[in-house]
Amino acid sequence: MTFTEYISLIASRWEGIGLLFAITGASIYHIRGEHEIFSSQKDGQPVVEKRSLQSRMAATAEMCIQLCERAGIISEPLSWLQFQQTILVSILWGSTDYRAWKKLGDASTMVFALGLHLTDPEDKNTPFFLAELRRRSMAAGYIVDKELVTVLGRPPRISHRYCDLPLPLDLSYEEIVGDPQTRESALEDLDTNGWNSQGLLSKGAYPRVALLIAKLRENVLEVTSSHQVNGLPQRIKEVYDESQSIRKQLPLFLQWRLIGTLEPSADELTVQSIHLDFLYTEFLLYRTSVKRSGTGNDKLIEIAHEILSTILDRIADVAKPERTVSAMVPVDSSLCYYALPCAGVLAIELFRQYQCSTDASFPRAEVVQKLSIFVFFLETYVPPGQVNYTMSQQARRVIRNILNQVLTPPLPASSSPIPTWMGETGLSGDGSESISWLDTLDWGQDPWWNLT
Repeated sequence: MTFTEYISLIASRWEGIGLLFAITGASIYHIRGEHEIFSSQKDGQPVVEKRSLQSRMAATAEMCIQLCERAGIISEPLSWLQFQQTILVSILWGSTDYRAWKKLGDASTMVFALGLHLTDPEDKNTPFFLAELRRRSMAAGYIVDKELVTVLGRPPRISHRYCDLPLPLDLSYEEIVGDPQTRESALEDLDTNGWNSQGLLSKGAYPRVALLIAKLRENVLEVTSSHQVNGLPQRIKEVYDESQSIRKQLPLFLQWRLIGTLEPSADELTVQSIHLDFLYTEFLLYRTSVKRSGTGNDKLIEIAHEILSTILDRIADVAKPERTVSAMVPVDSSLCYYALPCAGVLAIELFRQYQCSTDASFPRAEVVQKLSIFVFFLETYVPPGQVNYTMSQQARRVIRNILNQVLTPPLPASSSPIPTWMGETGLSGDGSESISWLDTLDWGQDPWWNLT
């Protein structure tokens, strides 16, 4: 069976129709709201409103899913649709919304029912393109699962311990669905580790490295979710060393280097995204180390500072008016997913240093500057109506409150106790909001999401 024949079989099915709408809805997310598509008006009203269009795409895709469910259909294309719908629902209503978690559960259940979590290396009947699409769809579902469970702090629905998750081939879609001669030529161009020797990110490199990071993230979740303290430092070190080893084994074109241009290319931003994913994985490890054993504070501050600085620089670039597509840097999710937990770490450390300065190496002035910019970005780029708006505004108020205190001349010494690094309440004289906020910062899997 050829790719064209396969597509002709599913194009007129509800799974294929729904998949088209779900992919379109997710793609709309990467177009800026002020793009001419959405800025044109008729009688003073926008002709097409971005979120409304996405919602219609999601509703139509959901109707297709329901039609399949009522007919009792389970199929591979339907599992693709459910994974894609999970992504779209997360975009529209946030990763913490129950609908995203439920949709992921439906998708993972179907994958297991179809047996797609297991591969048969001896299977000679499956066309090459279909085998590779299965790899990529399973990898995508696994990656989405790790994104959600990292945010929610829940056990994974799809574990690599019970699934075959071979890395997708570093091939372009044109090469995957091409004729045998094209395919064989592309396969010969792969190096011994399976990466394309041309150094092209536009092929299959990103799904491969994303799957590696997702597997690493599952190991991190096992550490951060465990309540056992015995052997924790050793386990954290093992996972950290694994992270460093994976990074070093990546091909040169995926290795992170400081961006030296004013307008980084799409490839440079992609590599930077990979760098941030590794950093955030290490951030989760050291945050657990600080919480459980009280060690690793300096490294945690260093990583949090680097992540926050990198995100702020990226947003400053992508927010330029001449940029019409923000595909590589979704501003609101970057602020709330990566930067916000790191800003929380830095804000509490800043307040601790303010009350009892113990570390002359702490970059106080730079942290104050970064947090001030972060507060401004929260105000500017997470407007009302965004899924993360409530959380971001609560965080903005609390961080601004901390900044106001540390920039105010100190009061005479009092007998009130100094808060510890582990987040005991200690913001005195500023009302109950900051105190309750510090209480919610339990330094577990997802403290900042408790603000919603």
